[in-house]
Amino acid sequence: MTNTFIPRPSQQQILRYNGGRLGIAAVPGAGKTHILSALAAQIIHSGAPDERRDNDMLHLLDVLTGDDFEAVDASVLMVDVDSGEAK
Repeated sequence: MTNTFIPRPSQQQILRYNGGRLGIAAVPGAGKTHILSALAAQIIHSGAPDERRDNDMLHLLDVLTGDDFEAVDASVLMVDVDSGEAK
């Protein structure tokens, strides 16, 4: 059985990323890792240069480690700590 990923409208914006810095602020469990994985897969799968992206930077995906990411406390964006709902 294959899970079908259907991105929400805000996630669709991320999938239209076309280069430069990208920041995603969302509450825990909102799907940040999932959508970034989908974006990385989309870029890698295309395999073709894209004038909207800085394709010379794609090689950096090979050397990324967990230390290259920064944890950000997004709890101020939450309506209720237990709801997962964002303001």
